[in-house]
Amino acid sequence: MVFLLVSRLFWLDADPWPLLDWSSGIWTDEGFYTYNARNATLFGQARLDEFNNANLMPVLDLAQRLVFGKFGVGLIAARSLSVLASLLALFFFWDGLRRGFGKKTALTGLALLGTDVFFWGYSRLALMELPATLVHCAAFWCLTLGTNSTLLVAGLLAASTLAFKATYALFLPVPLIALGWARRKQALPYAAGALAGLAIYGALWGIPHRAEIAHMTNFYRTKQSQPRSISEVGRCVSFALLGYRRTTKKYMMHCLETQAPVTATVGLIGLLGLGWRRRKRDFLWRVLVCWVGLAMGSLAVSRYIPTRYFLLFLPALVALAAVTLPRLPALWRLWRTRPRARAWGLGVPVFFLFYHLGVIPVGAVLGSVPAEWVTLPLALGLACVLVWKQPALPSLPASLGKWLLALALLLNAGSILLGLGARTYTLRDTGRALGQRFAEGTVIVGEAASLCLENRLRAVPIFYPGLANDKDPLTVFQPSYLLIVRSPTRLLYWERIAPEIIQPPHEVGRPRLGNTLMYLYEVPR
Repeated sequence: MVFLLVSRLFWLDADPWPLLDWSSGIWTDEGFYTYNARNATLFGQARLDEFNNANLMPVLDLAQRLVFGKFGVGLIAARSLSVLASLLALFFFWDGLRRGFGKKTALTGLALLGTDVFFWGYSRLALMELPATLVHCAAFWCLTLGTNSTLLVAGLLAASTLAFKATYALFLPVPLIALGWARRKQALPYAAGALAGLAIYGALWGIPHRAEIAHMTNFYRTKQSQPRSISEVGRCVSFALLGYRRTTKKYMMHCLETQAPVTATVGLIGLLGLGWRRRKRDFLWRVLVCWVGLAMGSLAVSRYIPTRYFLLFLPALVALAAVTLPRLPALWRLWRTRPRARAWGLGVPVFFLFYHLGVIPVGAVLGSVPAEWVTLPLALGLACVLVWKQPALPSLPASLGKWLLALALLLNAGSILLGLGARTYTLRDTGRALGQRFAEGTVIVGEAASLCLENRLRAVPIFYPGLANDKDPLTVFQPSYLLIVRSPTRLLYWERIAPEIIQPPHEVGRPRLGNTLMYLYEVPR
């Protein structure tokens, strides 16, 4: 517990751990997600332009305003909400596992989730995912209580995820699928709570702001996530499962197997090896299976999967791993007489582990794409040999689960200590330097929001043409400066509307956030 607290509460204004994600969102999105709350606190009005992320997260925006109003605007204040959400999520997760699977499993799950590098890393960033994950864990906890009233509350909580992050509403059908048609009467309290929650959200927020919400969600869906053809769906799935890296981009299974190999592999063994389990008392197990299956399946068909999206299923995957760890020796014995179960429960998880760990050294020699083609048959062959020879292999020791847990905690703690030991303060220091360099209220258009939590400058987000603020922004906002990432999409837009500005004579700085180089230009009067 001391490690969990210290690793979250100390050095909270440090930069994100660079290995946490391949996406630059860990450096830029905190400013966008706190934008309306910051405006309300510093300038007295939340909606100063067309970019209003509060439309997608009204409850979180309200919490941010309360924190900023009490403690002031800053990185520590903004991130403190994620820290609190992570600790509360861990409590609900631990107590839910304790009620459903026993104390030992609960402690195992708490240790694995609390030290998981993704869960830890995003508990220190002011993003939407951790508060939404808290709601998931609270809903799961309510399901473990098993009364009609708590099932009703679980439905309300599942529907309330729309007020934190819309994709988290994926949890809504999970308990219904887990209960099944045969026990549909038991699902009535949960369904009633979910419908009531949807009605409350729609009446209080969704319907009054439907135009803005539809515009933003449709934009993100079509520009970022949604495949444009059936063939692209196939490519997305193959990249999510077998992709190594393309330029800076890394893919779902590769990130999981390389940064959380024990949790990912044992969780998949539980998912594929222990099966659906139809007994009435296995309702919570089926909830975990559905939760992981729906979330990972939906992400696999997406064109954009930053690692923060893993929080959509991470608590359930960790829970599957915690339940499965002590059962590995029994599963090993069972697989000897069940070849189909052995192929799914042992072969598939081991294949992913062999493949994604093996593709790294091969990729260092051959490059990413050839490495995938070379490593694929090798990993498949090793997995097939293991499945074929498994009945002749000796039994697993009863203490295997403890050793794997120790290995997972060692790897997790090592990554956290590495991240904390190599911490930098670029976001904080660059933001403060801009605040000292420019007068309060100076307008900077582009992508400056991430650098304005430590100053009182006026940032106007224009980072995706077509999303917000992109209609003649130089005339509308009269900015003094422009801060952009020189990506092809951004450059095409600015070259079209202001080619004279993004030229070397007007460049006044190049702040770097992680691997992302930004360009600061002065707008001539």
